[in-house]
This record gives sequence, structure tokens and C-alpha cells, in this order.
Amino acid sequence: TPRIIAEDLGVLDDDVLQLLGDSGFPGMRVMQFAFIDTGDGIHWPHNYLPNTVAYTGTHDNNTLLGYLWDLNDGARQFAFEYINYPCEDDAWQQGGPKSPVCHAFIRHLWMSAAKLTIVPMQDLLGYGADTRMNRPGEAGGNWCFRIPQEALDSADSHWLFEMNRIYKRLKPQKQ
Repeated sequence: TPRIIAEDLGVLDDDVLQLLGDSGFPGMRVMQFAFIDTGDGIHWPHNYLPNTVAYTGTHDNNTLLGYLWDLNDGARQFAFEYINYPCEDDAWQQGGPKSPVCHAFIRHLWMSAAKLTIVPMQDLLGYGADTRMNRPGEAGGNWCFRIPQEALDSADSHWLFEMNRIYKRLKPQKQ
């Protein structure tokens, strides 16, 4: 298995597609990009191919919770419908390591066909926009976020293990 991930997040012209096909390198899919796309594009989890690496967002994106706050009401409502998240009230705004809305989006990513899924720690911890890693095009205030040990310890490791077990994302144990 190649240990290279092709960052194919820009324009996907024939040369890029040819390179991916010839090399076998997996491309990147970013779940957050799906909900700003009105079409049925490559970033929709139901369109992920097995040879892709899927992310909730990258270091250049807002956190998942911050992203949901930034979406307009219609796009947010559709995102909730897409992942089958009940959104009758403002409960989706709850952050933290057991954030129901973050868990719902991450679970949906885990359900995809993508061979590998990567979720930033801020999303696993249900953090908001104040913990965003990078804002492309802004000179200051980037790459300052640090995660203390107690925050890492607060991650819902039981839930994460169960998601990996259920969706067959655990490395098989040698007999």
C-alpha cells in the first residue's frame, strides 16, 4: 500500500486523474466541502471510492462544530438530513468530547467506503472555531492551537473504539 496521499483538492483535470490512476495513490475527500456543493460531487461520503482518504476537515478548514455554526440555516438543515441527525432544537450546538452532532458526522465518515479516515483532534473533542488550526490567506494567528494532555484524556476513546470496530476499521489481530 502506498504511503503517499495525493492532495487532489484543487481542479481535477485529466492530468491529475491520470496521475492518480497510474500511481495508485489515494486522493483526498473532505466532508465539509460536500455541504457547500449544490451538486453531487466527489466530497459527498456516498461517492467516496475505496482508494481515498476521507477527512471531516483539514488543517485549513474550520473545526466541524465551527463549520456547522458558519453554515447558513438551509445548508445546515440539509447536512443534518444527510447524516440523519435530528435537529428539532438547538442541541446540535453542544460541543465537547461527547458532542452528539460531531459524533454523528464522524460516524457517517466512518461508514463511507474510504479506505482511511482522518479526523482532526478538535473534531474528536467537539471543539469550536476558536481552536481552528489555520486560516489560509491570513498572516497572523495561525498554528497556535495546542492540545494539553487532559484534553487528550477527555476524548471518548470507548466511542471511538466502537466506531472503528463496527465499521471494520481496526487492524486485524495476528493469531
